[in-house]
Amino acid sequence: MIYISNVPESIHIHIVTRSSECPLNHTESNRIRG
Repeated sequence: MIYISNVPESIHIHIVTRSSECPLNHTESNRIRG
């Protein structure tokens, strides 16, 4: 997963949702989101 702070919220959510397909990426997403 590539995290870009400037992306629109809807796109960010879409990326995070897709990343949930991989447990490791999903954990990383949660860590970044705080």
